[in-house]
Amino acid sequence: MGRKIKNRNRNKILLALDTSMLLAFMAATAPALGGPTLHEWIGVVCGVAVMAHLLLNWDWIVATLRRVMRSSNGQTRLSFALNLALFLDVTAILVSGLAISRAALPELAEWMPRSALWLPLHDLSAKVFLALVGLHLALHWDWLVTTLRRMAGGRKVTPVSGPRVDEGAAK
Repeated sequence: MGRKIKNRNRNKILLALDTSMLLAFMAATAPALGGPTLHEWIGVVCGVAVMAHLLLNWDWIVATLRRVMRSSNGQTRLSFALNLALFLDVTAILVSGLAISRAALPELAEWMPRSALWLPLHDLSAKVFLALVGLHLALHWDWLVTTLRRMAGGRKVTPVSGPRVDEGAAK
């Protein structure tokens, strides 16, 4: 029973962290709304959240890497490859973002090598991230629905919808 409770709490933390990262990234994709300073600080916070996410999932990362090395099924390989691509892409976003930082951490940007490629790399990596997150959500959809269902007390989570087509018709 203790392990089940620990797993549920861990899943709640992961879901909250993942949702927060997604919302923060969405906010960061519109720097005109909050200005460059907010955009850059959201990026820094996202970097910390990614590190926390990796630490919380470290056991899964190690176990999956072992399974991949032992020639496991395609789903495991795809999941690991997608997560690796996400990690590399987020690293590119963070490093390039720090290199072009003018508001949040300009001192750090001074230590980075100057290049005209940082901004295009940052923009491209952000666009690739959106596609990778879509694939990541699709691949982990069952976990997401199951976790949300458990958080709702085991009840079925049903979408809210309008009247059915045949219900609104006059007789």
